[in-house]
Amino acid sequence: MSIATDELLVEALLAIEETNTPMTFSEIAKSISKRRGGVQLTDDEIGDLRECLYQNGNMYILWSAKDRTWTITPEGRAYARQISIEPEELVDISETDEALEPKGAPFNPARIKVDVDQMHIYHALKLIREQRLVLQPEFQRNFIWDEVRQSRLIESILLRIALPAFYLDAPREDTYVVIDGLQRLKTLDHFCNEKSLKLTGLEYLREFENHGFSDLPSHMRSRLEETRLTMHIIRPETPLQVKFIIFRRINTGGLVLTNQEIRHALYQGNDGRASRLLKNLAESPEFLDATDRTISPRRMDDRECVLRFLTFVRYPYEQFGRNMSVGEPPNLDGLLNRTMADLNALPFEEHDRLKEVFRDSMCKAHLVFGRHAFRKIYGRNQKRQPISKPLFEVWSTLLRDWPIEILEQRREQLIDGFIEIMHHDFDFVKSISYGTGSVRAVKYRFDRINRMLRETLR
Repeated sequence: MSIATDELLVEALLAIEETNTPMTFSEIAKSISKRRGGVQLTDDEIGDLRECLYQNGNMYILWSAKDRTWTITPEGRAYARQISIEPEELVDISETDEALEPKGAPFNPARIKVDVDQMHIYHALKLIREQRLVLQPEFQRNFIWDEVRQSRLIESILLRIALPAFYLDAPREDTYVVIDGLQRLKTLDHFCNEKSLKLTGLEYLREFENHGFSDLPSHMRSRLEETRLTMHIIRPETPLQVKFIIFRRINTGGLVLTNQEIRHALYQGNDGRASRLLKNLAESPEFLDATDRTISPRRMDDRECVLRFLTFVRYPYEQFGRNMSVGEPPNLDGLLNRTMADLNALPFEEHDRLKEVFRDSMCKAHLVFGRHAFRKIYGRNQKRQPISKPLFEVWSTLLRDWPIEILEQRREQLIDGFIEIMHHDFDFVKSISYGTGSVRAVKYRFDRINRMLRETLR
């Protein structure tokens, strides 16, 4: 398969993955055109797209002759994500989760408060109706259970089978955000509040097949509503950095949240000012052009890239890790968390300044590297690599200080210099591939590219 056809396949996979539903050929083609900013596929590309879909049937995608739709396979989903963003090892393979966490006691353990409460389902449903129990935070916008799986949850409750515990964050008193248990609570909402679910595929209570909530006998409705749910509630007074650790440690099942999705949930102070800034810049034409629209926003990889840039604009990399005293971020994740909190506190005037700096930097990266911006480059005619978050943070941060005229004049020398580094500096390659979140890796990759820039542009 040619490079052009291979890239069409990736675009098709990303299109199907983003909708999380089967798509017809026409819908896939329209989605690819939309991702390209409205540019229509040529007749040749339409033919190539059709060919690559059929060639990869049963591997990355499945064809349904009955519905005339394509569905992405787990292998296809993994391949699409690999191409969109290069997998990144934040810690060395020998390190554990504790390596990501502060050593010692940077917070008062007495302030950690996680309550364990019993809540009747009818009370949880009331909180959902009043929008005090938030089921649709932006990072959990995809509901993935089908009707059979939802129905069997309801059946389990009616059979008095105990459910696993739920985890909620309480950012404010009487307001809760679901950390773990979204699919189960959404199922209860569909069945009892919205009354949009009819039971199907039941194994034991088949007499209730095709029943909605109102169709159940009154004693069964009461049984369901009076069932107690175990709720682990992280109270507002728990420090944010501790909440981040709790989120990550319990986030082990289902659709595992990314660190950026966890940040989005936690750092909603000041009306979510930081999250709105990241979303705005991730949707900016300059960012979309520089990344060639290849970063899927579905898991907030695009926003994490923006956050990395803003982090090193506000905190020069030379200062990172200089003072490892209590409270100082011990790694990149900690620094990104701190930046989210700081962005929430900044005035809008400073946000506007950061927007201008970011857009200017995106234009410079696109000018120098074109379709290969923020990607590993080993040669002039190589197949395009996935975007690398470490390379995004380095290039976007360092290019902003150089006049665009000089960058344009020395564009070829910069590309050659980068290829030379990728071929001969193993420590640099390691710093953007493994253990990328350590202070040592961050400072090494910044120092190396900064030195090459000075040597090439001065």
